[in-house]
Amino acid sequence: MTPRKAFFELSNTLQPKTLQSFLKYLVIGAIVGVAAIGGREGIAMLLPADTPEYYALSVAIVYAFGIVASYIGHRKVSFSHVNMENEDTAASMSSFTAIAIFGLVCTTGFSVCIRFLFPIENLMGSFSDAASFAIATLITSVITFSLNARHTFREKLENQ
Repeated sequence: MTPRKAFFELSNTLQPKTLQSFLKYLVIGAIVGVAAIGGREGIAMLLPADTPEYYALSVAIVYAFGIVASYIGHRKVSFSHVNMENEDTAASMSSFTAIAIFGLVCTTGFSVCIRFLFPIENLMGSFSDAASFAIATLITSVITFSLNARHTFREKLENQ
């Protein structure tokens, strides 16, 4: 994707007709995100070492559980205006899952980069793992909202 196309994708996401959905998306994402951060911290206590590999593993495990919670929340709240009665639930869940898996890769990559390539530990101390994951999740949410609005919940958003 070219920088110009990425800019237009982002600007379309922030149009007034989708801004309300985006704000709901952020709220649902924040709720699931806070639960995921707590879950990741719990898993981290069970891991044998604090290494990039184990850190990435803990992010990936928690993210997988978050996919299901996110789909339910976004379907019922963020995109509640979308008529899902005639939708193929399996197809919409598949689309959402594919986008979420892409988000998993982005979140994992961003969080590992933030955690181990930037001096975040100097700023956040013992909270650097959680802060890295939270920042990466926020960055990724802009990308996944745009993809979900255009693919998973496309029909109604275009007709608003």
